[in-house]
Amino acid sequence: MVTRYQQAQLGTDIYQESDFRVGSNGDLCTTSGIDGLKYRIDRMLLTSPGEIFHRPDWGVGIIRFLNRPNNANTIAQLRNAIIRNVSKDPDVERVVRVGIKREEHGVIVSVELIAKGGIPVSQAYGFEIN
Repeated sequence: MVTRYQQAQLGTDIYQESDFRVGSNGDLCTTSGIDGLKYRIDRMLLTSPGEIFHRPDWGVGIIRFLNRPNNANTIAQLRNAIIRNVSKDPDVERVVRVGIKREEHGVIVSVELIAKGGIPVSQAYGFEIN
C-alpha cells in the first residue's frame, strides 16, 4: 500500500493527454506520485530522441521500432532503449523487468520497476501499428 509520504517523494508533472487540461481553478492540471511516474513513462515511450530541445537524449521513440522486422534483434534494441531511459528517471530506483509482446496490430510493453522509496510499480502500455 502506498502511503501519502511515499506519494510525496515522487515528482509532479503537468498533465497532458492530447492537450493540456485546465482545472476548475483555471490552472493547468498536474499529476504526481505513482500515476505521474506511469504517465512520464508513457510519454517517454512515445517521444523520440531529439524531439525535446533541452533533453536531446530523452525518449524511446517506440514508433521507430513498430514497423521494423519482428525479430530478436529489434526486440532487444527496444528493450535496451526502454531500460536505459526509464533508469534515468529520478523517481526510479531500479528497473526490474521490461516485457515486449508483439501482436498482430501492435505491441504491448510491460514495465516493472522499483520507484523511489521502495515502491513497486508495474504498468502495461499498448501501441498500435497504423
